[in-house]
Amino acid sequence: MKPPVRNIGDVARAFQTRLRGRFRLLPKASRSAIRYLQGRERHARRLFPRLWVIMGNLSPLVSQDLHVFARQPAVAPHGGFILAPFLAGVAAPHRELVGLLPLMDVNSAMFASLRQSAPAVGAIAGLMLADPFMRVRDVELALRAAGVGRVANYPTVQLIDGETARAFDSAEVGVAREMQMLSALRDAGVETIGFATTLQTAQTILRQGAMALVLHPGLAMADWRERADAGLRLVRMLPSLRGEGAARLLVYRPHGFGHELDEAIGLADGEARIVD
Repeated sequence: MKPPVRNIGDVARAFQTRLRGRFRLLPKASRSAIRYLQGRERHARRLFPRLWVIMGNLSPLVSQDLHVFARQPAVAPHGGFILAPFLAGVAAPHRELVGLLPLMDVNSAMFASLRQSAPAVGAIAGLMLADPFMRVRDVELALRAAGVGRVANYPTVQLIDGETARAFDSAEVGVAREMQMLSALRDAGVETIGFATTLQTAQTILRQGAMALVLHPGLAMADWRERADAGLRLVRMLPSLRGEGAARLLVYRPHGFGHELDEAIGLADGEARIVD
């Protein structure tokens, strides 16, 4: 396993190494960019937004776990983290319901946060991609302006199932829309981290070229047997997904789940969870 990136200089040098011969065309500019980024982060974001995004994408996606924050962390985890400002306005037991109920404008909260202060390198924007009013170009421009090059479909509409899910898809605000937006953002050059609740959706995300797949067990039910069944479902899914791409496979532990997910997390490459 590669060591985690320690600072922006390391990321810039990784960028230089990744491009190899092509990067040698501008060696002086690259060294200047490294020194500038190390010493003047705020101005670097404004003057080199595209380079900042590229270097953030080159930062490895967490050595083991993926953390989700409601606010910019005081010390950003090495490699990446999901920024989800909507979490600050929802009590912990109700956070997963945001994907089910119209509690707030998740995406407006995200974009407002990005305008207020640019997040650390490697930040992943958590967006409600089933939003019927979202346009790929608008998202791309907002992310680029903030120096963010990664997106996750978090929260996800996939927690809705049965007839309601089919009605949502019919209205183009369901899982199909979410997958369409995730694919379109990937095609636009934005790195994607995909949350999936079913094997079919997980396979779709891997085919799209996501850099990481996060398996979501669903809502934490009051009956421990239902939570155990959810964990077992993920255990059965993981072997089927191992050979389908190079993406990291993580398991999300929502509020209310305990040891029921331990076996699945042990089989995966790590755990995704909210950090308060």
